[in-house]
Amino acid sequence: MTTPTYTNPGWVNVPSSGIDNFAAYNNNLTFAPDGTPYLSFRDNDGIQHLSKFNGTSWDDVPEANFTYIDGNENTTNDLMYNTTVTFAPDGTLYQAFESTNYNNNVVVRKFDGTTWSLLGDPIPGNDYVLSLVVAPDGTPYATVINYDTNEASVKKFNGTAWVSLDNTNGVVASYTDSASLAFAKDGTPYLLYHYTTGDGWPIAVKKFVSGAWADVGSPSAGNDTANISPLVFAPNGTPYVAYGDSQSGSYATVKKFDGSDWVLVGTGGDASGHSLYDSNTPPPLLAFGPDGAPYVLNDSKNLKMFNGTSWVNVGGSSLPWGTDGSLAFAPNGTPYMAYTDGDTATPVVKKIGTTSSPSLSTVVTYHSGNIHSTLKTWTLLVTNKNSATGAATNAVLDSMSLTQTFPGGAPCTPVISALPTIGALSIGQSKNATVKINFAGCATNARFTTTFNFTDGGSAVGTSTIYNQVQ
Repeated sequence: MTTPTYTNPGWVNVPSSGIDNFAAYNNNLTFAPDGTPYLSFRDNDGIQHLSKFNGTSWDDVPEANFTYIDGNENTTNDLMYNTTVTFAPDGTLYQAFESTNYNNNVVVRKFDGTTWSLLGDPIPGNDYVLSLVVAPDGTPYATVINYDTNEASVKKFNGTAWVSLDNTNGVVASYTDSASLAFAKDGTPYLLYHYTTGDGWPIAVKKFVSGAWADVGSPSAGNDTANISPLVFAPNGTPYVAYGDSQSGSYATVKKFDGSDWVLVGTGGDASGHSLYDSNTPPPLLAFGPDGAPYVLNDSKNLKMFNGTSWVNVGGSSLPWGTDGSLAFAPNGTPYMAYTDGDTATPVVKKIGTTSSPSLSTVVTYHSGNIHSTLKTWTLLVTNKNSATGAATNAVLDSMSLTQTFPGGAPCTPVISALPTIGALSIGQSKNATVKINFAGCATNARFTTTFNFTDGGSAVGTSTIYNQVQ
């Protein structure tokens, strides 16, 4: 798997106008199917904000804060906590939160583009919401934890009310403080959760099959964990988990399920194979890019990608210090990161520029040798015409072909000698290169269409075709 090359300077700011006047906690960054970024966060006053990016600034989603609950203005100073947002496959926006106006129960609602409507009655049980996801068939699922019992349960909305999957109280895990739900390709729900044994905080994964929850692999996917990232599935359907391993200095650990148990992804740099995580504060953030590779944003705010052999840095320099991070990929493959700035406490959204390559083209500026010689030297002017920031680091004329278009005698096949290395080319820069061609057996008035193919670091970065070339 090839490590992607992103535009410099790596992480760049997404304009913050519209969200830069608030302190931010519990950042939740997600994308609508059309690629619009949405950011949910809570400010110092407990007010929930939900904003979408219009290309230049952030606009409030109507009635997304505590002032409105069911379409009518609320005057009881209701507060929303532990808010999460997600999109259904059809683009419907859903929001779940713990509401003080509903006795600290979980409220779920959806947005039709103009107004919000509640999905059934609040989920009872003095709960707070851990995750909200929509199944491939469009059914919303909520994972909640009871404050009093520390029991995690999974509910689904049947069109009228929130019900447990197993027709009981729905408890999946006890003595837990964190859990996340995700769906396999076939629609099977999987639950990752964090629980205590008295001696530590291992994690486990279960799936709901044949009307009951069953262990996925050994009951403990991680022996003693500091923090966990939500469960995610690779494009090929393999489940992945990421967590800070407190038995190994809280380094980040990434594991995948190989069909029988959980195995490490990569080896890392330290003795335990957990090299991504630097302290025990936030969890590592795990996501899959459109290229099918797992990406982890570690506590040093370096984005790393697993290339099939090892974890490698992508995107250039690390991010500034911050908390409450959220990592997401736009539909076009651009990584985005939202976090709370460690100095200003305001929300910050950054992205790595979209993948970009040099765009090389060439013209032939000179033919050496007289008309009677068969060995000719062509001088090429190679230019990087990329208008963005795709500099070439070691461009090579990878291949060159000549197709005879006017015989001028019998057909012939020119022989091209070793092709040149162009080297580094910044945007707009041009360099000369030469190539030798033996035209033995070709008539002096023969004409050729010539195609040049360039690569940079093994990746194609340009093709030039020149017509009606003489020797």
